[in-house]
Amino acid sequence: MTDKGDLTSEKQALRRQMKQARSQLSPDYRQKAEATIYQRIWDLPCYQDSQTIFIYQAMPGEVATRPLIEAAWRDGKTVALPRVYPQRQMSAHLYQPGDDLIRSAYGAWEPSAESAIVSPTTIDLAIVPCLAASHSGQRLGYGGGYYDRFLVNTNAVRLLPIYDQILLDDLVVDDYDQLMDLVVTEARVLELER
Repeated sequence: MTDKGDLTSEKQALRRQMKQARSQLSPDYRQKAEATIYQRIWDLPCYQDSQTIFIYQAMPGEVATRPLIEAAWRDGKTVALPRVYPQRQMSAHLYQPGDDLIRSAYGAWEPSAESAIVSPTTIDLAIVPCLAASHSGQRLGYGGGYYDRFLVNTNAVRLLPIYDQILLDDLVVDDYDQLMDLVVTEARVLELER
């Protein structure tokens, strides 16, 4: 097996392990942690100064994002959500109050194909999901590379919310894996250099 194959196998094993770890977090812990994570994000200058936010619709086990989306609307910010396409491509689409979302092939809620596309160059803050993250801003996604390919096209601040109980010391990453600028947990805000 090649080094690339070993890395892929290691990442797949870690994905399974992290899904299991996330599933064992109690609802009470999640709720309290999320309230603190939201406040930490709202207090950050990168949030306060942002005009356009790219943010995911949370899947089961991820830090919920609906309160962040609603706060961004109240704060007069433009909100964009990801929409995935074949060939592992993703684009940002405008999401406004009252807009309908549709379920993607992966189970995530996303804007319709008819919704306006938001240019990656206009995004100030990208709030990115993960299965795992490290103290140094490494991110383990779901294996499709969608966010890695998208993030290379924007200068947005990259913020990753995660529960502190599943934050790791280190992760194995590929050359193409994109690093985060900020990792926000209920216990800390890690400001990183990429």
